[in-house]
Amino acid sequence: MTVPKPLIESFVAQWFKRFDVLPDDSAWFKQFLADDLRLAMPEGEFVGPDGFDAWYQIARSNFKPNCLHLVKQIDVKLGENEGEHKVSLIIHLEAQTYETSQFKGEVLELDVAEYWRLTLDDKGQIKLHDYQVMPL
Repeated sequence: MTVPKPLIESFVAQWFKRFDVLPDDSAWFKQFLADDLRLAMPEGEFVGPDGFDAWYQIARSNFKPNCLHLVKQIDVKLGENEGEHKVSLIIHLEAQTYETSQFKGEVLELDVAEYWRLTLDDKGQIKLHDYQVMPL
């Protein structure tokens, strides 16, 4: 089986384009989350779609809409299981924070490493199972 890198790269681009906007509703993101999602973020670890919602509310309380996520590097490899792929990313983030947030209104500009484990079914549907973010 070949790695469907263009499909995954397109998904990554759409994912971050939506994150830049930080919509009120997280429904668009949640359609791509597996029930067993493990989200490991600087803010803590979150499990499943409900955990994603909890983390997303933290993100929305810290960051103003119109962030900028630039994909500096992407590497896609086959995972151990059928339909599984491992994605390694280097993302440059620029974000304005709220005065009431832990960042006190400062502009954040940083690079992070992201590691995703996702599955892709025969219809091209993506489900995220692991999503880790670590500041560089």
